Parts: sequence; structure tokens; C-alpha cells
Amino acid sequence: ERISAIAMGSARLVVLLLSLPLGLSAAGAGIPRARATARARPTCLHPSVPGRIARLPTRTHAARDGSAQAASRRAALRGALVGIPLASAAAAGRARSEEVSFSTIEEGLEGSPLVKQGDWVLVEYVGKLKSTGQIFESTRGGLPFLNGGMAEYQPRLFQVNPNNPQPGVVQGMYDTLKGMKVGESRLVTVPPSLGYGSQRTAGMFAIIPANTELEYEIKVLRLGSDLQKMMRTTLRCGQGGQAAQNSGCRDIVPMITD
Repeated sequence: ERISAIAMGSARLVVLLLSLPLGLSAAGAGIPRARATARARPTCLHPSVPGRIARLPTRTHAARDGSAQAASRRAALRGALVGIPLASAAAAGRARSEEVSFSTIEEGLEGSPLVKQGDWVLVEYVGKLKSTGQIFESTRGGLPFLNGGMAEYQPRLFQVNPNNPQPGVVQGMYDTLKGMKVGESRLVTVPPSLGYGSQRTAGMFAIIPANTELEYEIKVLRLGSDLQKMMRTTLRCGQGGQAAQNSGCRDIVPMITD
């Protein structure tokens, strides 16, 4: 009789457990805490906010909550992961919406191709602080360097490729050069976001304060997609050893090489 009573009691316990709602915890069913196993929900670092945690629903939780609630959780999670990057991208778009402004000082040569990304250019330019007119960089020479010595006339040769930036060539200069002709000269105003930004920078001849608007006068002397071909027309300007860097520079006139 005692064995039969124990068996009946066990059967009743099994029936009771099977009839419990799935959401009821082990502790609520009267099972000792030591025998209940809690399954931790995995976490991942939020991709946009360091230290912020985004919790991922496990398959067990999704099944327990039902397909509608699981779909709601997945949608909320996608919003948490995607919303902030999209907001950041929108803010970046607003910041990048600032553009250079310019006026044409001298028209380019008739028949000249337009500068495009990837081209090589030989340019002369003067960079000034917009607010004071102080020259901080120039290819025209005649000014003392910050670190001593006197600058000579020497045009600048570089590739129009902001993905491979050249020292002293700011984004605003790349933006200005695109679309210019050989022989064309422009007076350009560059906002801080397309210049040196919030960085205090040492130019060739002066210190550039942070968040400073810049002004450039830029002229294109040579333009070409073939660097070697173009260099054959620069009269050795910028070529050879240090003593020969300025050779022939003042004799260069605007010329179409392509």
C-alpha cells in the first residue's frame, strides 16, 4: 500500500508539472533553487556606443514568447543596432554639406580638359587665413619659413586623390581643383571642415589656428593623367636633387600636355 501511495503521488506531481504554464519559473513550481538552471541570455557590445549592451533574444525565449512577440523583439533589436549609426550618418552628411566657394580670376586655356580625380597637376597657390590675410603657405617664395630659411618659387606637383592626401593639401583644395582648366586661376574660400578642422597646425610660414576659415588663390599650370609625360614638360622644376628643385620653375607657363 505504501509503494502504491508513493507511485500515485509521483504521478500527481508529474501531471501538476505538465499542467503548469510554460512561463512559470522553477521556484514558482516549488522546486528548490539549487535544482533550477537559469539560461543566460547572450550579450554583445553595441556597435555605436562603447560600453552599451544590446541583448539578443535566445531561441528558447523566442519560442516561449510566441512568434508575434519574437518578431517584435527582433524588430526592436534591429532598431537599437541600426538607429544610431543612421543618425550619425545623417549628421556626417550635414557636416559634409559645407562646400568651398570661389570666384574665377583668370579663365583657362581653350580646349583644355577639366581636372578630375586621379589626374596629376602642377599648381601654384597662396594660402591665407581668411580673417587676417596672413599667408601660411605659398609656392611663390620670398617668405621666411617657420623653421628658418627663405622660400623660393616652386610650383607644387601632386595627384588629385583625396584618398591619398598630400601634406599641406586640404580637402577643400581637392574639391576646388576638380573641374578646373589648365591656366585657370581661382580665389577660393575653404570652411574649417574642409581645411584643418579643429587642429592647430603649423603651416610653412605661420601657425593655423583651430577652426579657421582659409582662403586660397590657385592656378593650374599643368594637367595630365600620365605623370612621366607631364614631367617632361616641367623644365626640370621639382626634379633632381635638393639643389636642382627650383631649376626652370619660373620659366613654366600653362600648357596642355594630354
